[in-house]
Amino acid sequence: MIIGPNGTGKSTIVCAIALGLGGAPSLLGRAKNAIEFIKTGATESMILIELKNGNGPNVTVQRNIHKAGNQNTWKLNSKPSTQKEVISTIAKFDIQVDNLCQFLPQDKVAEFAQLSPPLLLKRTQLAAGEKKLSEWQDQLMTWRLTQKDLTLSYESGQTHLKVLTDRNVGLEKDVLKLKQREAALKRVAILKATLPLAKYSSAKIRHDEAKIEEEEKKRVVQQIEQSHLPIQEAVSTLETESRNAVTTLNQLKQTATGMSSQLTDTTHQIERSKLVTKEA
Repeated sequence: MIIGPNGTGKSTIVCAIALGLGGAPSLLGRAKNAIEFIKTGATESMILIELKNGNGPNVTVQRNIHKAGNQNTWKLNSKPSTQKEVISTIAKFDIQVDNLCQFLPQDKVAEFAQLSPPLLLKRTQLAAGEKKLSEWQDQLMTWRLTQKDLTLSYESGQTHLKVLTDRNVGLEKDVLKLKQREAALKRVAILKATLPLAKYSSAKIRHDEAKIEEEEKKRVVQQIEQSHLPIQEAVSTLETESRNAVTTLNQLKQTATGMSSQLTDTTHQIERSKLVTKEA
């Protein structure tokens, strides 16, 4: 933390640290180009920063900003280098000039206050936590998003399952009706197929009953005929006697007719005899 009265160069030191450690001018919120930080009247500026290294010799970083051509040159431990190599070396010291939780210029305080809680947490982890802490956090966030997606997918699946279950219940009723209809149609087909047999069986029963009834009536007729046989014989005898009587009667009639003729002739002879007698 740099503390001092106004105008003592606090912002200058902060700007030099940011630019000297490979930061972009936009991080400071004061200019868009590094040459704008060159002192008025000068053609270039030089920033030299020494970093304490607990595991070996200290590291020096030098940045020269040239107004002509808007060029920058870099030195690492007094040897010419590139910005990429400088930034790679600074990253080993876990220096993050672009992280407001670690490096906060005066002109970025308002921006820092507007950081969202998730972003503030992430920047704090990068600034004060282990190197893998941010990776773990990102992994947790990825897993959380995956969990949300899976939860939504599960809930959607459950909803879809309920819809399908309800639809299946309705379909089961339709299937049951269809099966009942198929069973009814099958039974109708069987009944149609067995209808001729049923008609034949019914006709056969009626035929057998009629035959039994016919045999019974024949037996009754035979019994009646047997019981009427004496009468028939008597009738036959009477018919014979009647025929004989008629024959006898006819014979008697013929005899009577002959005798009547003879009587008539005799009567005529007597009357003629009487006339002859009278005449005599």
